Amino acid sequence: MNNKRLDKLELELTPKQWALKLAYEMRRYPSQEDFMRGVAKGSYRQSPFARPFFALKEQAREHSSKRDPKERVSEEFKLNCKLRKEFHALKHLINSVNDQTKANSRTNREKTAVRLFKLQSLILQDVLSRSAGTQHVSASSARLRHSAGLKDCGDCLAVLWIETSAYNTAVRIIQERYFESQPILFNDIEMASDTVIRTVQDAIELFNEYCELRADLSNRKARKKLPKGEATGAAPFERDSALRTETKEIKERTEILAQFLVHKWAGEATFRGTADILEESGQHEDFIWARFRHDVGLEPSATD
Repeated sequence: MNNKRLDKLELELTPKQWALKLAYEMRRYPSQEDFMRGVAKGSYRQSPFARPFFALKEQAREHSSKRDPKERVSEEFKLNCKLRKEFHALKHLINSVNDQTKANSRTNREKTAVRLFKLQSLILQDVLSRSAGTQHVSASSARLRHSAGLKDCGDCLAVLWIETSAYNTAVRIIQERYFESQPILFNDIEMASDTVIRTVQDAIELFNEYCELRADLSNRKARKKLPKGEATGAAPFERDSALRTETKEIKERTEILAQFLVHKWAGEATFRGTADILEESGQHEDFIWARFRHDVGLEPSATD
């Protein structure tokens, strides 16, 4: 009795509600692999990938209002395509966001590890150049080289911060705009993304702290050489090398990249959802070709 009642309720679910249900099921498992194994233990028709399509098809049949058999079949077919296309697009969006986030986290984890090693090496070299009993000219030259190296390292960390933050922001926007703020990332993918973001933040914090310490040491040394009572500020190249992670420019670049990702992911999901449904009736070729012509600049896309 309860199962029949549940089946009846599921027949009224919208494509978006089915997508939310899919995301909820994904989040019940600790990882993407565990989710796939859990799904494989059941039947194909009851899987969160297939069950929505059968339910939406039945929903289209029940909601058909035409009495004429031919008109009824036509109306049912159109409604079925509309409902399934919407779910297809949302499902593709969930998959795409997970795949892109996973790939981005893996790439930026490696980049961050390389930059962090480079930063630590530069700090060590700079400390040694300051403490070693070298001649003034060679020590000054080494510090200038280290300043350039630190600046380059800081710029690379800023780029990594923009990329990781933009992906995080884009996922949040997608969730708010299409999934009522329901999380759609697998738990392990979300954890990996958060770990990379924290690692980049830690590297930037280390960079900023050392730059501040470096500038302070240089200022103290400069003040000792001045006549008593005369003051000086930080050396320009020391002061300007500090990374500004909260500047307006970085925030703007992060927002621009995030909006680009949202537009790209949503557009691709809509295109794939439509193409998959059209393929079933053999009508996808013209649709895909029109998209190709749009991509090479010959005509507007039907999905724009």
